[in-house]
Parts: sequence; structure tokens; C-alpha cells
Amino acid sequence: FEFLSGFLGGPQIYFERHRHSNVRRMHAHLAIGTAERDAWLACMDKALSTVAPDLETRRLLMGHFSRVAEALRTQA
Repeated sequence: FEFLSGFLGGPQIYFERHRHSNVRRMHAHLAIGTAERDAWLACMDKALSTVAPDLETRRLLMGHFSRVAEALRTQA
């Protein structure tokens, strides 16, 4: 919640607590390939299916998540 709040333009709770919100730096120690990216996106899609009020909201959020997940990929 804290990170997503700031990521989506709301209060910068995560940044205020941790003094950074650099997603690449937070994940630099991980090997992230296509399988890891796809697994994380599947988890986010499942989570959104329980909390997102409508399909358009889910589509919008998954678009953001997909771009970030691809940017974090470090392996093929």
C-alpha cells in the first residue's frame, strides 16, 4: 500500500519512511526474467480481481504494472 500510494500519485508514504522509491534499486539484487515477470503480473492480476471495482481500473493498473515489470527484467 505504501509504495503503490506514491507510485499512483497519492501520498508519498513509502518515500517518507524509506527516503527513496527507486524501483530498479530495490530490485537490483534479483534475477528477473520473463518467467518471474509473468508470475508477478499474474499475482497482481489475481489481487486486482478481488479489489478493483471495475475492469477499466484493472486494465489501467495492469498497464502500469506491466511497464514497470518489463523495465525491471534483467534476464531473457
